[in-house]
Amino acid sequence: MKVLLISGSYPPAQCGVGDYTAHLARALSRSGEFEVSVLTSFSPAPEQSSSAPVVFRTMHTWQAQAIGEVEGLVRRLKPDIVHVQFPTQGYDDWKGVAALALAVRRKLRIPLVVTLHEYLPPRFVGKAFWMYLLAVAANRIVVVRPGFYERIRRLLKPILPQRKFEFISNASVLPKIALSASERDAVKREAQCANGRLIVFFGFSFPHKGVDLLFRIADPEEHCLLFIGPVSPDDAYHDKLRQLAATGPWKGRAAFTGFIGSEQAARLLAAADAAVFPYRTGGGIWNSSLHAAMVQDTFVLTTSLERNGYGKKGEYVCFDVHPFRPTKVEHWLAHLDNSRRTFLRLVEKARTFDDRKAQHLIGDRNYAALDQLVLNHLMGK
Repeated sequence: MKVLLISGSYPPAQCGVGDYTAHLARALSRSGEFEVSVLTSFSPAPEQSSSAPVVFRTMHTWQAQAIGEVEGLVRRLKPDIVHVQFPTQGYDDWKGVAALALAVRRKLRIPLVVTLHEYLPPRFVGKAFWMYLLAVAANRIVVVRPGFYERIRRLLKPILPQRKFEFISNASVLPKIALSASERDAVKREAQCANGRLIVFFGFSFPHKGVDLLFRIADPEEHCLLFIGPVSPDDAYHDKLRQLAATGPWKGRAAFTGFIGSEQAARLLAAADAAVFPYRTGGGIWNSSLHAAMVQDTFVLTTSLERNGYGKKGEYVCFDVHPFRPTKVEHWLAHLDNSRRTFLRLVEKARTFDDRKAQHLIGDRNYAALDQLVLNHLMGK
């Protein structure tokens, strides 16, 4: 079966959805059942590898005038399925992507699958209208976020029937690495954290991911910060992070790896005392960075728009993120201080926590007892 994947971003471009698409393309190609091609934005990328998939980096724009170019490629490739990833950093025009999808489905008569990596916006006007149109055009819709269909407005459900949707959870983009205690200590020394707890952030650093909050939540006297992921010299937010790391109490206690290979990133995550993801819009099982840390059995702390406590399978601890975005600065600072003290206690206690009873409670879905068990441990009871 021939499959054409369409994504506005694709490695080496910096985009989580682009990484997802690359892993999907390679997995389908390795299966031997699919002939996979990828259409993505133009870039002076490395030369095409002789191994599958074939990547076409030809789209200078995703505006409607480019539909003819896409139609020509589709007619040459003759795919059995076209699979669009949405949204991505690389799309410069949502309207054009929706028009492209309609052309594939209505004009070229090719089955269309769309993977939606974000919830549908609460309102379907303006730019959001084109995301809804893309969903309506699809034969099937893959979603990576739980509770997706329940969030769709009732009046739209007749044109977006539940049978079109399939939830497929995200997964780790890194291999699992097992380290002995001595290997873990060696990796921490290499990361310039021979003394103290190693706290890491893994992924692309964007403002909405709250990476800068790590400098306020963690304690430079107790922790070393390590940011695993690409850093751009021309990015204003990255420049802010570098300034925070180079001045004040964090000088010499925070470092950036830049882009590194997947095995090296996995080793750093496996050696960390905690991986922290203070997303301003909340995290969850759709974040591949969380999975990359969890697969290493590393303690993971993130934020949530919906809940406090453990993940449904005990994979991570999350705090309610709403206080990160209040109107009163005093409230925000008070919450940060409280989160910092709670975080310090969690990290200190995480490695001494006997989780055998916790796993039993998780298996029984007794989350209230689990919360109490963790609370008692943290309070030294």
